[in-house]
Amino acid sequence: MVPTMPFRSAAADRASSPALRPVGSVGEELDRARGVLALAHELLGRNAPADSRTPADLDEADFALEVVEEALTRRLGETVPGAEIARLLGLSQQVGHARVMLRQAELAQRSEAIAGVGRALDALRTVGSVAELVRLAPTHVGELGYRRCMLSRVEGNRWVAKSCYVRNDSALAAEILAVGSRSRTLGHRLIESEIVRRRSPVLVPRAQADDRVDPGFKQVTSTSSYVAAPIMVGSGVFGFVHADSPSDGREVGEFDRTLVRTFSECLGYALERLYYQERLRTIRQQVTAVMDASPDMLDEMIASNEESANDSVVALPGYRHPMQSGHPVGNVDLLTRRELEVLAHMAEGDSNARIANRLFISEATVKAHVRHILRKLGAANRAEAVSRYLRAG
Repeated sequence: MVPTMPFRSAAADRASSPALRPVGSVGEELDRARGVLALAHELLGRNAPADSRTPADLDEADFALEVVEEALTRRLGETVPGAEIARLLGLSQQVGHARVMLRQAELAQRSEAIAGVGRALDALRTVGSVAELVRLAPTHVGELGYRRCMLSRVEGNRWVAKSCYVRNDSALAAEILAVGSRSRTLGHRLIESEIVRRRSPVLVPRAQADDRVDPGFKQVTSTSSYVAAPIMVGSGVFGFVHADSPSDGREVGEFDRTLVRTFSECLGYALERLYYQERLRTIRQQVTAVMDASPDMLDEMIASNEESANDSVVALPGYRHPMQSGHPVGNVDLLTRRELEVLAHMAEGDSNARIANRLFISEATVKAHVRHILRKLGAANRAEAVSRYLRAG
């Protein structure tokens, strides 16, 4: 006995039409496709294709629906009762709708993922250092639709994991990072060595059976497939982005390789920007240090030049050189005429600013003279220097 088609109202038909019903997520459309395939097996009976009832992902579902369409075409080409023809035609419509909705859901998912790259880059623009960017990048890759992501660095001929993200499983992320942080040589047999040589992303569809996959990562992740792309900074490979386990439960494919490559390229540009910013900050600090030191350097030069000036400079009114006093001078005789002038004003209680104004020199130059005076007199402070000066006079 041929099973009857379940009753469907006109409203239900309109709701199921791809032209009218909103597209669901890939997971939702996959569940609907599985329902259509189950109905096909029920209606076609022995004519139903084998192994097409429970597809694991979108591609398998689309293939199973295509096989069912071919089976329906063959069945409709046979002599069948009129009532069965109506049911088969109804099923054919549902199969066609399911295929269209699956592809629309896939397109929407991919469009959202591509838009996600833009959002991730907007977020990373606010990052202020290379270290912070390396730490945050895997999380943003995860937001593109992956449960597990890792960023690693290439250091010479070594490969070292630097950050990892696993959705809702920080313990596994720490475990993967612990395995990856053990530096490993980029030998010719590793897939990552191929990435460095070719400067291009890779898709690894059967990771557990691939001898080029690092054994440590193979064991800790149990990954069945993954994609990896180089992060280019200038003409060199900065590191890699690895991603697997798409959120919808499918295996990674060509689109994932393209998506991760796009993100990695943009990440490389962001890293270059940060490197340039850090270099500019360093240069600015160096220039600032030189400029800050310039007044002192010039003052030292001025003071040193004045030390060699001849003693024909006219003395201040009331000023007597200590050598003219007839008293022992101690270390005071080591001072230049300008330093003696400064010291005389210090003895009168003048500030550096007032001394600078009276001698028509900069305050910074006065400070340089004071440093020289204290050093030559072996004085700890201005008061001690003045005391020695007065004793010498």
